[in-house]
Amino acid sequence: QPLHTLSLYSAALKLHAAGGATGDIASHINKALAALSALVDSLLDISKLDAGAVKPELQSVSVRTLIERIEADYRLVAREKGAPFEWVPYDVTSPDARARQHNPERRSPLLWDAGFALSESIVIAQYIDETCPGRALLPTAPQLRAQVRLLLATIVPKLEAAPERAADEDEALARARAGHAALDAALSDGRMWLGGDLPLLPDLMIWPFLAFQEKAGAAVPAELSSAAAYWRRAREHPSLTASRP
Repeated sequence: QPLHTLSLYSAALKLHAAGGATGDIASHINKALAALSALVDSLLDISKLDAGAVKPELQSVSVRTLIERIEADYRLVAREKGAPFEWVPYDVTSPDARARQHNPERRSPLLWDAGFALSESIVIAQYIDETCPGRALLPTAPQLRAQVRLLLATIVPKLEAAPERAADEDEALARARAGHAALDAALSDGRMWLGGDLPLLPDLMIWPFLAFQEKAGAAVPAELSSAAAYWRRAREHPSLTASRP
């Protein structure tokens, strides 16, 4: 409740101080509150599990649907960098021999690059950015780079939801809606992309999920004007149209 109140006051401050130093401060407050909200939500989820308020329900799920969403991220990042990329699944009837050779433990995702193996989604995306030619997808200035990495840690996880493929569709839809609101808040300073004037890694990591959500009838709502305009721009971006999930 106090955090929600702070968000309302911050939004009111931004309305009354559209420009100048006060407007910039209001925008920074909005971004800080969005990040804080994401952290609090994560802590609340963990505390519910620890207290036993939420009982985990074990069930069989299709790993392929999750893998397809992850693969869409890497395909998009590789396309933006102009890098060759091939997805080699292991959970098929006749898996490619390379899957058995390079990924005997069946880790997913796993990047294999000329003998170098790497796991973890965001780490893989950053590795592709740093090792492949093309424009940088993370800023070089330390402070800007830190801000973009904060978006990777806060906004991106909130939008990693695909309701039509989730075990609990209602929960995934609620998660997507919360992610849309967080995205709208992050764009409230008028920037075109999360990365600023050009799409950066956080943008590329969420576009496939926004596409999956739209297919499921859970597109960014029009009343979130900044986020809705952002998604309209993203839908027309050449890298996404060429590799759309």
